[in-house]
Amino acid sequence: MLLPLKKLMNSLLVRGFLLIFLGLATFGLGLIRYDYVLNFIDSSLPFFLPRNTAEQVAYPLHLSQLGTSLLSDPRWLSNLLYMIYPAIATCIAVYLIFQKKQYVQLTLLFYSSGILLLTALVFYSILWHNYTDGYALAQYFKKIYQEPYASLLLLGSFYWDTKKKAESTE
Repeated sequence: MLLPLKKLMNSLLVRGFLLIFLGLATFGLGLIRYDYVLNFIDSSLPFFLPRNTAEQVAYPLHLSQLGTSLLSDPRWLSNLLYMIYPAIATCIAVYLIFQKKQYVQLTLLFYSSGILLLTALVFYSILWHNYTDGYALAQYFKKIYQEPYASLLLLGSFYWDTKKKAESTE
């Protein structure tokens, strides 16, 4: 009788520890994201580049400039990391808290559709040379996916759904 209870407590402790670690890592990455671009490209520059560094390349106005910009400007890769990490962390948190495959799939769908929409806005701005309607809009909406608001909204929604289903079965 005590053995299953002990396993359950260990599992809850491990899940709690992982959730605390994810929360701290997300908070730390958010602090870094606010002030720095992660430089994975140019080894002659520091890894943590201040956001307004003169060495950063201008936004590409033509599709032919996009490859050069992607390979020489660390902001692109840094932004991609800043968008993928919250998606992965939220999926892990959703799994650890609710342990429902459906919720993890909804989380993946939410983040992947958002990333695809932002990518489409960037390509729209490059192809039609319309910086304000495409890239500037993508810059505005990327904050939804890079900051913890989306994670909190998803976790709250899943909690509410679980509670609602539990009340309806009583």
